[in-house]
Amino acid sequence: MTTNNVVLFPKQTVVNQEVSPENFMKIMEEKGKVNFIENVVQEIADNAAQHMSDYGIDINSEQFVHDYSFALVVLRSAIYRSIGMEHPLHEFLDSNVVFSETELDTEQ
Repeated sequence: MTTNNVVLFPKQTVVNQEVSPENFMKIMEEKGKVNFIENVVQEIADNAAQHMSDYGIDINSEQFVHDYSFALVVLRSAIYRSIGMEHPLHEFLDSNVVFSETELDTEQ
């Protein structure tokens, strides 16, 4: 055995911090919510991609995957907000997306 393929045992002891039962439950609840969101997004993404493929859209192109990935991050962000959880995209959306009321042009 040579010295460049030996993994040394850690010199410092790893100390696990105690977590109160209340904090543990909060942590587990948040992990459960995140898992729920990931499952919902995955199911929606798979179904939507299949539908688009059925319509002849090339879902395997690099540009499509790039754009679709962004759309899924936005979807994930919306679901996070809907259940009261923070998502890194919220700040960007809040400061860059503005809705305004407009009248529909009926004279086309």
